Amino acid sequence: MFVKARPVFAAGHEKEMNRLVGFYARIPAARHARLRIAGSALYQVKINGEFVHLGPARTCHGKYRVEEISIGKYLTGENDLITIRVLSSYCNSYYLLEQEGFLQAEVVDDKGSVMAYTGIGGSFSCLLLDERYRQVPRYSFQRDFLEVYRLNPNRAAFDLDPEHVLCAAAILAEYEPKDLIPRELANPAFPFEPVRALMGQGTATPPAVPGLRSGGLSPTDSFRAFPVEEIIMNPVQEIGEMAFTHVGKVQGGAGSFGVKDGSYVLTDMGRELTGLISLRVVARENTQLYLVFDEILRDGRIDVNRLLCGNVVKYELEAGEYHLLTMEPYAFRYLGVVSIGGGVQVWNLGVRRVDYGKIDVKLASDDEQEQKIFAAAIESFRQNTFDVYMDCPSRERAGWLCDSFFTARVERALTGKSDVERVFLSNFLLPERFPHIPEGMLPMCYPADHPNGNFIPQWAMWYVLELYEYLESTGDRELIDRAKDRMLALYRFLAAYENEDGLLMRLPAWNFVEWSKANELVMDVNHPTAALYAAMLNVLDALYGMPELAEKAERIRKHLREKTMVDGFFCDNAVVGEDG
Repeated sequence: MFVKARPVFAAGHEKEMNRLVGFYARIPAARHARLRIAGSALYQVKINGEFVHLGPARTCHGKYRVEEISIGKYLTGENDLITIRVLSSYCNSYYLLEQEGFLQAEVVDDKGSVMAYTGIGGSFSCLLLDERYRQVPRYSFQRDFLEVYRLNPNRAAFDLDPEHVLCAAAILAEYEPKDLIPRELANPAFPFEPVRALMGQGTATPPAVPGLRSGGLSPTDSFRAFPVEEIIMNPVQEIGEMAFTHVGKVQGGAGSFGVKDGSYVLTDMGRELTGLISLRVVARENTQLYLVFDEILRDGRIDVNRLLCGNVVKYELEAGEYHLLTMEPYAFRYLGVVSIGGGVQVWNLGVRRVDYGKIDVKLASDDEQEQKIFAAAIESFRQNTFDVYMDCPSRERAGWLCDSFFTARVERALTGKSDVERVFLSNFLLPERFPHIPEGMLPMCYPADHPNGNFIPQWAMWYVLELYEYLESTGDRELIDRAKDRMLALYRFLAAYENEDGLLMRLPAWNFVEWSKANELVMDVNHPTAALYAAMLNVLDALYGMPELAEKAERIRKHLREKTMVDGFFCDNAVVGEDG
């Protein structure tokens, strides 16, 4: 997939947590130039300072998707500059895999000739971007680290004049070839949406004596994080210790407003959006700038810890002008700008959307409430669907099974396609095995790391049901056949837990049914799980011609109909008595 490019990174830094590395190259103009790129774990591409792309599209352990982006429209023909920031988080999460940081990229013209490429002797130079604080807490249990930066006008010039940025030049190391696969999905557009309204302003007062520094979630044998004693800065704690007092309206409009020293301005996007926070800032003196955000307000304020995550991005700014763009996407409606130490002027605050993209579907209804519900449903799908289906675009950004079964139906209903579903399902089939979980079982969410060995046996069954609906809607027999060995291995794993009635009993790990009382009644035999198992057996027969499994499914249903009715309702579970 690459002609000349090789995988590279800053030597000795590929296994460091929360390491930001910058790559740049000068390229000649070409009207139809394309960028081919792969990397781990996150990269952000700009040309002549203009945002172009956020990647990569996620996949399984040990494989990397190659993205190809048309960049001709960004080129001027006058010593054009391409910059690529690569964030190697190198920590286990449900969002980005714990894999060594690297970048593999090349620019080709319309004839396929390589104009720039990564590799020893290649066109891309490399810098250690020490503007990002590394020793900070995790954003959440499910995601990687908080974004905290220290900027001056020189450091901020990386996207326009990297040759004169005063930071450490990295020694470039080249690595063994990576196992590369195509992106498979259309490239996203990343449209910008500005803040809609200013809601008010007030004072922000830090404590006279800050509390003892906290490190957030502490590292364990199965959870990678910086120890508390190594934490340099925790902006979530800093915001939590400030006293906020509402004062009144803001002078100016949403497009441009000032934030005085020791104060905040609260803004409203008009609706929840997911994406990269973008703004232009002029700091008149050295300033600590905090961006705080959430989906809702509590008593008119933003609670940055509401979802057990840290909804704060912090910038330490020396006096100067900055164009700021977060490295990672966040989901929120309300955004507060807090300035401590000096006043700032803010322009063009908003979100560069990271989602499925525009969906041109109308609801044939004159009912205003129905239209609102429909619009909200489309936004929910868009923001939870990017490179994979996600359970939420904020705290986790994780590709959970079961959720995916229903999101896949929405993709078909709104777009007539199953493109994201194919990629999502394929990710579970690509690795030879899944580390840390038993042979035959599927991860509860993926791509994700599960070093604690946890899994949800019910969610693996939902994968089988989703395969059947995928085949019905697409006719894609190739993927179904590719899944056969893994599906039969799953069946063998579960069948080992059948009791004499054919019901699954005492399943291991996290038995999850739903957020109801039923979820407390999963041992010894859970009847909703038994019904789900029967449905899975029927699907395996339909997919692979195994009538003996359909017969077993009917025996399970017969047992449930005869033995589990109490006063006209199914009971949730059966417990083995002392007599066995």
